[in-house]
Amino acid sequence: MSHLGLYKTKIINANYEVARRALEILAGELKQEIVSEYENRWGVEIKANVGVIPGIADGFGVNIAENELQILGDNFSNKLAFDNARTRFLQLYYAVALNTALQSLGYETGADISSPDTILVIAEEA
Repeated sequence: MSHLGLYKTKIINANYEVARRALEILAGELKQEIVSEYENRWGVEIKANVGVIPGIADGFGVNIAENELQILGDNFSNKLAFDNARTRFLQLYYAVALNTALQSLGYETGADISSPDTILVIAEEA
């Protein structure tokens, strides 16, 4: 049996562009695609306005509702993969948000995301 879970984050006033970019990076790292909705093998439909990566566990979605970032998914088949994706997505979200904020202040930025455990954000005055 499988059920769709809603995992709230502590991120409020979530930014769609930042969330989408973080999801794109995660999908790229895992060589997966992003879709807007997905019905998994259990018949559970996952819809998310930022996107869904079907290849993580039984679906991993990111949604923004009432300015709050939410992660949707069905971790029944592979809880470890789902939890790892959730952790990595949040790391990427924070890094993209920091890059975006620094760029808005006039800094030239870059990031090293090659390590699965660390993200290094580099900023120089423009």
